[in-house]
Amino acid sequence: MNRDRTDSNTSNRLYMQTSGNVGSTEQRYFFPASYSEQSGKINIKCNLEVPQEFEMYNFHIPKVKDLRQYNTGKAYTYFIEGKEILEEQVQLKNTYYTLTDGSSIAIGECLSYDLPESEIYRRIIRSSERMAPQRDFSFGTGDSCVTKIKELLEGINYPIEEFSFSWFSTSGKEYSILEQRAYEDNVIGSKELKSGGWTEDNDAYEIYAWQIYENIPIFPQIMTTNMTRAVESYQRAPISAVYNKKGLLTLMAEAPYEFESTEEIAVFKSFSEIAKNLIKKYENLLDDCSYSVTRAKLAIRVYFDKKQQYQAEPVWYFEVYDNEFNMEIAMFNAITGKEIYLR
Repeated sequence: MNRDRTDSNTSNRLYMQTSGNVGSTEQRYFFPASYSEQSGKINIKCNLEVPQEFEMYNFHIPKVKDLRQYNTGKAYTYFIEGKEILEEQVQLKNTYYTLTDGSSIAIGECLSYDLPESEIYRRIIRSSERMAPQRDFSFGTGDSCVTKIKELLEGINYPIEEFSFSWFSTSGKEYSILEQRAYEDNVIGSKELKSGGWTEDNDAYEIYAWQIYENIPIFPQIMTTNMTRAVESYQRAPISAVYNKKGLLTLMAEAPYEFESTEEIAVFKSFSEIAKNLIKKYENLLDDCSYSVTRAKLAIRVYFDKKQQYQAEPVWYFEVYDNEFNMEIAMFNAITGKEIYLR
């Protein structure tokens, strides 16, 4: 069995249209399904990625209390208890274990688990998951493997109900193609090529999840301060895993944010107002480039304030290409319309 799925994953279903359950004319005006405008050196032409369940008039200003801790004792029991520890090190807020079977585990502020062979999968990455296939393999469906990851995390008191899970599949043949492309682009060297090549035994699911606040995905603090790290991708998701016929190969679960409820309702700028500020930003650049905006997504940005306290705000995330196909990220506060400057 290796059949193509005709249904989309959770992430795709969530963003194919805007505000599907609200139906208010004013909300559709504020956040239309798509937007197109050309002005001088910048052309905006993209769909607006706004969750179907988003309610503009019932969205509360987010407030981050702190990071939330999963049950580290249960994680130790699941991954380590009864196994032989080769090495143990404490660094900052995590304890790192190397077991005699070659697996590596970190337990503390984050959770990570890696089998030795997982390294070859982590080296082969897609530029984007949005066009990646969803095919079920003979060892289990993508959805069933997601369920296993959820059960594992739920067993250590990780708040999976606050996360939106997605997956895509990569066959051994596809890994071989991606590896060759990475080699030709000098991303990996000849010594990093997989010994023996890729086969059906290497068919795998890449599973990832984003934390959600009132139906809006949350961009972790590390994503929203640096231009290089700001690109939204499955590689940036706070939960990621690779699962193949042998089972779980690798898992990373970062500490989730704990949000406090607030009574303050957000008052959003219309997208057209945000677009005007985006156009102004690029029109003011003293260069000869032209720019194309190909993606616009509503998200929550978590960041540190001047006192190094967590803060959060809704933002518009833009992917912008110049005429030499270089991409950069632009972010604007969805309430004030002000640009968020990325280093």
